[in-house]
Amino acid sequence: SNSEIINTLVSDVIETSRREGAIGFSEQIYRAMRLLKEFNYTRIYLNPLLANYHRYFDRILRSLFHYLSEIFDLYGFDQAAYRKEQNLVAVRYGDYVAKMREFYEGEEEGFRRMPFDYLAGMTDDYAMDCASEIMIPKKMEHQFDSFLLGN
Repeated sequence: SNSEIINTLVSDVIETSRREGAIGFSEQIYRAMRLLKEFNYTRIYLNPLLANYHRYFDRILRSLFHYLSEIFDLYGFDQAAYRKEQNLVAVRYGDYVAKMREFYEGEEEGFRRMPFDYLAGMTDDYAMDCASEIMIPKKMEHQFDSFLLGN
């Protein structure tokens, strides 16, 4: 499972780094990680069956990036202001912005890097849910359903 893979990698890098006095993996885990990476690229990331989906994922990520950048420009570090967006994506991003402020103040690229890092932490499913949430507000969705169903 993913959690077993992560646990193995983290445990190995800690143990090997302590033993060797430098950060790194044991030879056995390094070889296994290289094989896993090769497998992921050939069977998953570059799989021809997924090629058609790349443009959709690109569109989703670009939309989310634009949205996160836009609301940061509007609200900055005012956590309460993110709630004005009336969606959990904005609220969660506002929390992230507040928690990570000190870190990004010390970074060379400053706050421009923040939306990239936030997106990098998303799973595919979560990114799709977020895109849906900012594109199709729940309130509007319910109103539309009521209109169609004649309620």
